Amino acid sequence: MAIHKMIVIKGINEALDYFMDQIILAIEGANIKYHVIDVADKNSYDKKLLDTFISEDKCIVFMFNNIGLSLEDENGNYWKNKEVRLLNFLVDHPWNFKEYFENPIENMEIIVLDRYHKEFIEKYYGFQNKIYFIPNGGNSAGIINDKYIPYSERKIDIFYGGSCQPEVPLKPIMELEDKGYAFYNICFQLQMEYIELPIEKIIEQYCVHFLEDNDKSLREKLIFEYGPYLLNMIRRYTKLNIMHTLESTGACIHIYGKNWEDKERPWNSNVKIHERVTSEQCLELIGQSKISLNCMPWFKDGSSERVFNSMLNGAVCLTDINPYLSENFKNGEDIVFYSINDLKALKENVVWLLENPQISSQIAENGYMSAQNHTWSNRFELLNSLIDF
Repeated sequence: MAIHKMIVIKGINEALDYFMDQIILAIEGANIKYHVIDVADKNSYDKKLLDTFISEDKCIVFMFNNIGLSLEDENGNYWKNKEVRLLNFLVDHPWNFKEYFENPIENMEIIVLDRYHKEFIEKYYGFQNKIYFIPNGGNSAGIINDKYIPYSERKIDIFYGGSCQPEVPLKPIMELEDKGYAFYNICFQLQMEYIELPIEKIIEQYCVHFLEDNDKSLREKLIFEYGPYLLNMIRRYTKLNIMHTLESTGACIHIYGKNWEDKERPWNSNVKIHERVTSEQCLELIGQSKISLNCMPWFKDGSSERVFNSMLNGAVCLTDINPYLSENFKNGEDIVFYSINDLKALKENVVWLLENPQISSQIAENGYMSAQNHTWSNRFELLNSLIDF
């Protein structure tokens, strides 16, 4: 076995804590000794215990999104000084973590859930340590004796668990003559045309064609400082269009999340918007739904947990397509893909699914079986197999 001991860190974000709880279950199943640091609980930080863990052979420190990375003692960064092997699983776009890569800890390795994120980290941060590609995992809730609520007994037609991007004004770009008007509009059109590309590739293309000498420093500023505003606008636009398309089917749609108000196109009565729920509650609601919608968080070659959660809780997973998903699942057999650029087909497919419950039930069952290889336990097994001391 590659890993002998683990220190795992949690305590800030409910969803990430839930992921970590699943990892801990996998660690226990592998009979690996571990210690949990909860950054919200000072009592969980026991320096003597940590020193003992780290001094022994084959110890790994594992975290999500840099949580606990900045742990310090009287000598500075604790992990750096101990030279312990550190695995940092980034479940969001790498541009969110620029400060951590400007002077990275030498003993840190990275896990990404999108192959494009690996490319981004290497290109824009010059990061030379190991980067592993491991998509998020899923898990089930309310499964009793390997059985979930039968498809025919599910009360929710379509479920979506997640917030919409807030309506935020675009940040003016003072470095450009028109303060960024053309940048935002051209990049928006490019992204809609090349929907399969990540946002940084779109901005790079803009810079090649519209920036004089393709200024590197300005290109990086457009990506890191203004790219998030551009992506927020695109994701809000596409999510609202997807949801309004589903609304037009007349299906019963339940959304659990924030920022779904749409003043220009108020929702019809078949769309029910609720407050956010916990990760566990979200799984239980998927288990009561016929179709579970996934709007990929602009991961263009990887996956978030929603795809696998949908399948593992007995719903038909309805998701936008990308190469990673098409490598692992077959459209119409164990999953249903849609294209953001073909909402007419999305509507037709959803109507067909709801009008053909026997076939939809079979797709859901096939998805449940296919996703058995995509649990958090499987992800930990993969990680353990990749670690080479």
